[in-house]
Amino acid sequence: MKKSKYLICFIIAIIAFACLFSEDLRDFYPDRITVGFSVGFVGNSRGELDIQVENGIVSTPYIWFNDLAREYQVTYMARKYTVKNQEWNHNGIYPMNIFRLVTRDIDRIDDLIDDLLSNSNVLFAEQEGVAGVFDTENHSNVTRQWFLHKIQAPEAWTLQTGSPDVVVGIVDTGVSWNHPNLYPNIWVNEAERPGIILNKADGDIDGGDGFDNDGNGFIDDFMGWNFFLNDSRPQNNPFQSLQGNIQGTHLSGIVAAIDTTNTEIIGIAHTSKVLNTKHIAFGTNTGTGQMTDPIGGIYYMVDTGVRIINCSWRAVGLNTDIETVAEYAQTHGALIIAAAGDIGEQSKIYPAADPLVIAVAATDSLDARLQGSSYGDWIDISAPGGDIMSTSFASNGFHSTGSLRGTAPAAAIVSGVAALILSQNPDMTVDQLRNILLAGVDDVIDPNSLLMGSGRVNAYKGVQSVTVDLIAQSLTGSSGTVGLEELTYNVSVINEGNTTASSYTIKLMSGLSELASVTGPPIAPKAIEIIPITWTPPRFGSYQLYGHVEFLYDQDHSNNTTNVLNVNVTSHIN
Repeated sequence: MKKSKYLICFIIAIIAFACLFSEDLRDFYPDRITVGFSVGFVGNSRGELDIQVENGIVSTPYIWFNDLAREYQVTYMARKYTVKNQEWNHNGIYPMNIFRLVTRDIDRIDDLIDDLLSNSNVLFAEQEGVAGVFDTENHSNVTRQWFLHKIQAPEAWTLQTGSPDVVVGIVDTGVSWNHPNLYPNIWVNEAERPGIILNKADGDIDGGDGFDNDGNGFIDDFMGWNFFLNDSRPQNNPFQSLQGNIQGTHLSGIVAAIDTTNTEIIGIAHTSKVLNTKHIAFGTNTGTGQMTDPIGGIYYMVDTGVRIINCSWRAVGLNTDIETVAEYAQTHGALIIAAAGDIGEQSKIYPAADPLVIAVAATDSLDARLQGSSYGDWIDISAPGGDIMSTSFASNGFHSTGSLRGTAPAAAIVSGVAALILSQNPDMTVDQLRNILLAGVDDVIDPNSLLMGSGRVNAYKGVQSVTVDLIAQSLTGSSGTVGLEELTYNVSVINEGNTTASSYTIKLMSGLSELASVTGPPIAPKAIEIIPITWTPPRFGSYQLYGHVEFLYDQDHSNNTTNVLNVNVTSHIN
């Protein structure tokens, strides 16, 4: 009997180990490696490398690499990413010099990685992880959009409802862009409009002129990009239409849906825009699934000028690929907001756990941790995640509404609040946006509250705390009697707010007449700038000169005028 017990325990242990091992296998593509090559190997920072396939094996101009390709049967090699800023690098890693390799010798993939890393021209080599969307349960008959009142969105709307110039990128499963609650707020790329024909009824995008008019590496990308089919058939339509694959449409509605009498659904930043990329199969009718190149979607969003990027998906561990794209976004002024995951543990989930990314946990209607939400000291902020109602569509393809739960919709709520905050002052830096977002919170009431970030997001507190207060301090320069000649005056301006001000105008005035104007340089919080402005009097006479600062996002539009200098323009100068 004792032997039987031991045998049973041994079998259970073997099964458990096998399950664990099989989970690891599912986390990685068995035959793919991501490799960052040096500029010396590629010969440039654009990924332009002579790659041939001879007898089914990859060949390059380099003997050492070709020897490895033959030994490990490397059958495919291609650049993974396209970026606008081709000169940018992170520790010598240029995004366009990151390649994907495919090997037939999957049993020795670790050996291939080791051999690649032994060459100084290889900056990193990693087995490619499988990214996937989270399992977001679908619920019905819930109170419509209870979370809006929880985060005080109606109060925030008295100050800000969003801006069409603030675009939130949804890197996910695509979008039903013809949904009546979404269509008016779907961002479109006007540079790629020539020849485009939209079939709104069917969600088709036809035509185009076949040119990359905006120079971002994507042809006719009028309404985002479908990365899932990018390897074989580039697609400029991120359309999503299957019931079990609604996440991208749902998240888009949380951020920017407009209200209609039929659905009574409204987005947090309902006068902002959303831009979508699609990274999952058109025919996938499931709540979870493997994603294709979501990191490429982040690069795409950054290069399109998107400042807020929502990533409600998970990848495998922290790797150089994620570190590089997070640094690229940060450097170019974009904030990545990511779901922390729904495993109910403190284990880190990426990209959320990257230090440059906002990691979002989920709370319930009582501000406690939502059952299943990940938590830990790596969480940055929390947001409602239980039964979140938003845009959806039914199995017959008709547009509808539906409810999802988890950290995926919680991240979209934070992205929507970030859009409101950024709309208050689009000139703020990414660090200022991050700090204001994390400071505008309410307490999480939970035993693990210290592991749920700074608190539960509050839209009203966040928007209310954005201040830019430009004060015109003084005007200095020539006064008294002057001639008909070019004169230079200096206007001193201080920013008493907590976010950077730029795109403001300095005017030299006399009475109600504008004599000259210049665009001022960025002014950091609590900083002073002295802005020169030149003026040539057009005629003789007396002028009462003063400086005036004009800024659309100024907190109170007061104290914007300087002292007066009296000037008498004459031909008789002593």
